[in-house]
Amino acid sequence: MHATAPYINVIGNTIASDWTDLTDGNLTNPIQRTETGTLLPGGEMVWTGTEADGTASATNCNGWMSNAAADSGVSGVEGQTTSGWSGNVDSECTESFHLYCFEQ
Repeated sequence: MHATAPYINVIGNTIASDWTDLTDGNLTNPIQRTETGTLLPGGEMVWTGTEADGTASATNCNGWMSNAAADSGVSGVEGQTTSGWSGNVDSECTESFHLYCFEQ
């Protein structure tokens, strides 16, 4: 089941009004904070494991268990408000990126 409540970051800014808004290709505010509220610089890659429409990707570093160059995972770009925040590009699992996690 997809959330009908807003997605809000750790400092209280609304990211999207609901699941449909989260996956429509335009965020209200960028996802640019760590779990402790630290502001990230913008433009860094982040692990998402999802396509731009919010569906789970099979490309996820073997269930996030692999750090092998032969494996890849879907990553997005931190700080973007367009669909590139989520399903931007496949990256090698050797990379060390932040990971987006959502609570519903």
